[in-house]
Amino acid sequence: MTHARARPRGKATAALARIGTLLLVLLALWGLWEGYRWLWIETGWTKPFVVNDTTLPHLHDIVGALFESPQEGGPLLIDLLFHYALFTAKEAVVGFAIGATIGFLLGAVIARFQMLQRGLMPYVVASQPIPILAIAPIKKPATKASHRADLGRKAIANLRKQGLDVKWQELRKSVVKLKLGGE
Repeated sequence: MTHARARPRGKATAALARIGTLLLVLLALWGLWEGYRWLWIETGWTKPFVVNDTTLPHLHDIVGALFESPQEGGPLLIDLLFHYALFTAKEAVVGFAIGATIGFLLGAVIARFQMLQRGLMPYVVASQPIPILAIAPIKKPATKASHRADLGRKAIANLRKQGLDVKWQELRKSVVKLKLGGE
């Protein structure tokens, strides 16, 4: 009976150890971020990039921006991000279901017909080592909204390349406005 009571304490201790480890890792990452930022600003180093409030803001500024509205009277940024993440998750599930169905059907057809198997299997085997990340950039934007978002990301990349110092919040609000289809 004492052995049964010891187990919940062991589980609780293990859970606390995991939580403590997570907090220590997060604290270490926060320290690295802020330390890197402070060192590069104080020394004026510019490699690999210029560090300022636009390129590497304080973490509390980033977290605070999540609870601001990118548009006057609009929803909070964290609500928008959750909405877009949910949309992306739905696309991933539907894409997986369609891909699995087509793959299963093609596999069944290829297994049934010897001639198809002999003709297509070399191509199937040759395509397997190609990572999905190599194919993903080939996909074109599906909608006008995603095209506008791509244009916004490209605009940000161009501004950073040119070294123009733009306020972080104004830049973020412009990108969200582009995603929402504003002018």
